[in-house]
Amino acid sequence: MGGSIRVLTAICRTRPAVRLFVLLLTFPNTALALRSRHPKKEIEAALQEAEAEGFRVETGRGHWGVMYCPGPEEERCAAPFWIWSTPANAANHAKQIRRYVARCPHH
Repeated sequence: MGGSIRVLTAICRTRPAVRLFVLLLTFPNTALALRSRHPKKEIEAALQEAEAEGFRVETGRGHWGVMYCPGPEEERCAAPFWIWSTPANAANHAKQIRRYVARCPHH
């Protein structure tokens, strides 16, 4: 078994796509963790809570990112939640994220 791990490690070093595939096979529930972390720890904690409830967070779209309702496409909440990279008050922005999650009827 040790030899197969060494070969897999060598392949992962040379091919990033294989590395990602192995990571997803090894840790199947952490696929959403591949997004970049938010620079404010309060907001990052709120985003992790939202992801645990099934919300999808996409980064690099205008602001820091966008959070989408976990409902089906045709029933999804009309307005996604825009996540700021540098809000004036990080604690209040984290509260707004949690409020959006709490008010969504689809989770």
